[in-house]
Amino acid sequence: MSDVISCSIIASSLIGFLYSVKQWKAVASVKLDGHPDDTHINKGDSSPDALQKMKEIGGIIQVGADAFLYAEYFYLAIFMVLFTPVVWMAAGKYAAIAFLLGCFTSTFSGWIGMKIAVFTNVRTTHQRSSETMLALCSSPLSFNAPVVAPATRTSGVSMMDVEGLKVQAKSLNPVVGFWDPLNLSGGEFWGDSNAATIGFLRESEIKHGRVAMAAFVGYIVHANDIRFPWKPFMGVDIGASPQQLWDNVPEVAKWQIMITIAFFEFWRENSFILEKDGQTHYMRGGKPGYMPTFDQLPHPVPFNLFDPFGFSKNASPEKKAKGLLAEVNNGRLAMLGIFGFLSESSVPGSVPGLAGVGIRPYDGNVMAPFDANFHLF
Repeated sequence: MSDVISCSIIASSLIGFLYSVKQWKAVASVKLDGHPDDTHINKGDSSPDALQKMKEIGGIIQVGADAFLYAEYFYLAIFMVLFTPVVWMAAGKYAAIAFLLGCFTSTFSGWIGMKIAVFTNVRTTHQRSSETMLALCSSPLSFNAPVVAPATRTSGVSMMDVEGLKVQAKSLNPVVGFWDPLNLSGGEFWGDSNAATIGFLRESEIKHGRVAMAAFVGYIVHANDIRFPWKPFMGVDIGASPQQLWDNVPEVAKWQIMITIAFFEFWRENSFILEKDGQTHYMRGGKPGYMPTFDQLPHPVPFNLFDPFGFSKNASPEKKAKGLLAEVNNGRLAMLGIFGFLSESSVPGSVPGLAGVGIRPYDGNVMAPFDANFHLF
């Protein structure tokens, strides 16, 4: 009986998918000539001015819909962070994973549905002026139309090329200069442009450097047995290596950390949030390393993640540029430093200069930081 039910569920899903394809073809027959922003349409009898006005209204509706969705997703993210540990403790790890998957799929479905509705309504409204039969089907089509990706706006932005990287490399380190043995700066990742790839690489280096600086300081703090006056969980013992302390962190706490980091990543990559800050994505000419403010959150947040006290708010462009170079250099040094600590703790005596400073050995796998108690399967 269970096999019959399982087959019925799969069959129903396939039937629904095929029906959506059929409806997609019906709506896709009402196409705009050329780019979606063109004013001429090859079907219907609406004037170009009327069609342009409909598309402007559709764009305004899309902006409002996006604002609503992002506010809703923020509250959903809070709900996920708060209730995932509860589900984990009450029903176990797999129930918590299922809960998260349900949240993500629900969020994705809502986003697709909103895009579909806005995309379809402009076409069904226009088509109604000449084809009554299609208008009669506009209600079901509005839920089954294809999604059209919005055009990317790149005006007024600055994209760095390889020559710009070479100039920056000399400013960062006149001795080493430009050093790219793998020729990553000459690539075109994911089929995008070389300028977009360079933007991605610059963002990646800055982000990794910031994480490494935090890790370097954190390692020194834990290695010197600096602790809070209270124990947030069992295993925070004096004399344990920083890696061992991480292994002792409860699994549910690790999930909370990962979900929080995922929210920061979502906020950083969000084009809507960047636009509200007057910025663009780093692969489209935006500032590498820029962290958006929290001004778009429905609930006020006292501090932003970047420059929370506003120390660089009134700094000159020259001072900000010098500070960015210092940050990149410090990040590079921190990446080397944290890997030096990890190497010395795993293989005592492997790093010259660190053998006699008291780096505690660690017999775990530093390249599998979740191996101690963080298994998905």
